[in-house]
Amino acid sequence: MKPSKTIKNSMPLKPIALGVIAVLATGCATTQPYIASKSADAQSALGDAMAGQLRRSFDYQTDVYVSNAIREDALANASDEQKQASEDKSAVCEDEHDRAYIALTKKLMAEQGKKADDITAGDEHEAIKQAYKDCLDARGDLTGLREFNFDAFFDKTADMDTEAQFDLLYQEMQAFDQTESASNDDADYDSDHTALDTKKAELAKAYLIEPTTVQIKGRYQPLAGTVSALPSISYQAKNLHMQVNQPIYVDLKQGAIYLWADNFAMINSEALDKKLGDQWRNKWLKVPINDGSLPDGFSKNFLKAILDAKKQSFYSLNADAFSWVTPSVMLDTPHLSTNLSAKAVDTIAATPSIIRSQPTDDAKRFANYVFAESLYNAILDNYPELMPSMTAAERTIEDGDSRIIVSAPTSSDTAADDVPTNDANDETVKLNSRMMLNVLLSYLAGVIDDYLNTASQERDAPNFMPVSHYGIAHERINWIHQRQYLTNTSLKGGQLGSQPISFTQPVIVDLFTTISPSSTSPIFDRLPSNANVPTAANSVDLFEYSHDLIERLKSGDDKYLKAMLALTTGIGGEATGIDDELPLDEPVDESLPEMPHDDDLVPNPDELPSH
Repeated sequence: MKPSKTIKNSMPLKPIALGVIAVLATGCATTQPYIASKSADAQSALGDAMAGQLRRSFDYQTDVYVSNAIREDALANASDEQKQASEDKSAVCEDEHDRAYIALTKKLMAEQGKKADDITAGDEHEAIKQAYKDCLDARGDLTGLREFNFDAFFDKTADMDTEAQFDLLYQEMQAFDQTESASNDDADYDSDHTALDTKKAELAKAYLIEPTTVQIKGRYQPLAGTVSALPSISYQAKNLHMQVNQPIYVDLKQGAIYLWADNFAMINSEALDKKLGDQWRNKWLKVPINDGSLPDGFSKNFLKAILDAKKQSFYSLNADAFSWVTPSVMLDTPHLSTNLSAKAVDTIAATPSIIRSQPTDDAKRFANYVFAESLYNAILDNYPELMPSMTAAERTIEDGDSRIIVSAPTSSDTAADDVPTNDANDETVKLNSRMMLNVLLSYLAGVIDDYLNTASQERDAPNFMPVSHYGIAHERINWIHQRQYLTNTSLKGGQLGSQPISFTQPVIVDLFTTISPSSTSPIFDRLPSNANVPTAANSVDLFEYSHDLIERLKSGDDKYLKAMLALTTGIGGEATGIDDELPLDEPVDESLPEMPHDDDLVPNPDELPSH
């Protein structure tokens, strides 16, 4: 049986892209019936099919498959010179000496039948020693040990004032570092495909990729207004079997998102709420979408705005980014057939109509910008009173002689030039739906500004562009495939942060979502029978709980939690003015301290500790 392969638990949340999140994946709200004809425009056909899909209830399952095949192929095809290269270029001579010495020692031990310590050094040992010396001579100054000459610098700048002297020192040290880096740079030297890298890649596959499985199951019910998801992460090795589930339940009619509270109870009790105990056992954590702090009818209009924004985003992509492909063409995607399960491959092979979506990075950035701008403007055009107006007031946290100055956020209800009192500030930072909306609006504004202020940057790696496929049959989407390439080097056997590895040998992540008619079996069948579905009796309102927790922290005696509370929310601490923090009536000495002489840096032998 082929082992499942997955990656981090954060990856699979995208494939819940059906249900409400499926709306966000395509955002099409067209009502025209889907025409199953490959002569139809692929982009419009996909939009119509997705819109029709979202009018029906269905179950879905997403499996995540990870492969390091690109890196493994590169390591398998590495030359002998690459395999024997040193991880550190400056240690080439040492590594060559050590390999030769070990090989010679093993050879003489076998020939003479002696232990390593009993072998007498001969001509072969001298030859290795001489080769090592020759290597050092040939390497010359490539060791990178040349240092900046501080003595010469301070001698030539002795007449300069301190500020100008240190400005010049910074400039010359920067130039020195750049020169050294350029002199040590050897484009032909490859230390990323060594024998050690091969072993690391093998270990990553055997002990991380293959034993780990990530899967998401869920149900979408548009008439009931609910979406459920059960992400599951498991790790199964010979002597270890671990599994973590996180039930998620979205109730759009009630206006709430529910998370299984048990999974957060331990962290919360350790970090914040020392009195929590087992109060969250077998409970849901309710995150209200609208707790009454937003205008009436906001939730309904907000959902419509999301649908419209995603529709505009979807159709902002060029039509040539979508195309009809055959199963054989899709399965020719590098490493796809070997990465997916046999069942997924058979499903693809039996699908008559497949649409491929592969927009460029620039096109996706523009689509994200269109979505953010459309949603941002739709909210504020309909509800101008929700325009966030954040100001800041200086506050301090005091502990004895220690003082920390923080900038506490306040709403438009508080004057910007007023230093808020504790009570006023507590009200402005109250956790509610309006505050969460302000966070969303700030995020959308950031996306808009980032697109408008950042030049287009197409990655020069066309062979590794993300791609999606949609299997369509009988006017429905039967499955979705998403291919991503991770540029994190931690799975590749190379050094962390190695750019050549990141972009030329990425990790493959394939997400395969199957869609089936909705069943009647419970999604959360492993939960207690009285908690299969969230209710008022088995849930904890996060906003109400946070208000109570803040009050308890404020009245408690844990000064460190109070300090953290003040730093993150502005609640607590002494609300004093900024002018109280510095003795402005006294002159401030801005001169730099005298630099120590070289003799001061050398320890006195009489002052060294005795052993």
